Amino acid sequence: VRSNLDIFVDGAAFDALPAVPRPFVASGTIVMLVSYQEGEEVQATPGFETIKTLPSFTTITESVVVGMPLKLTVDLFDCPGVVVLVHDDATVIDADLATIRKLEEECKLFEVAPRKSKARKATE
Repeated sequence: VRSNLDIFVDGAAFDALPAVPRPFVASGTIVMLVSYQEGEEVQATPGFETIKTLPSFTTITESVVVGMPLKLTVDLFDCPGVVVLVHDDATVIDADLATIRKLEEECKLFEVAPRKSKARKATE
């Protein structure tokens, strides 16, 4: 963005930019987490702690709060969190992403109290 502005207001700064961009020095990805489970109350988030130990882990934004209900992910509004992975070796990111997806599929991101079923009244 800055270089686009420099074209018009600071020609010398624009001319000082390299003709070819520098090569990438790392790989990265943004992971939108998915919850395959739902529950009345989140009791713990052990999957978040596991994610934080991954070699390429950079940051996590948690949308799930202990003590609150957990929704099944059906769209981006139900996304339980976002993880940023960065590493100089793309295979490390691939392995970490596979670990995250496995945690999701095995419902190991969260410990939840199950939803209480609503009993139907018998009609006479």
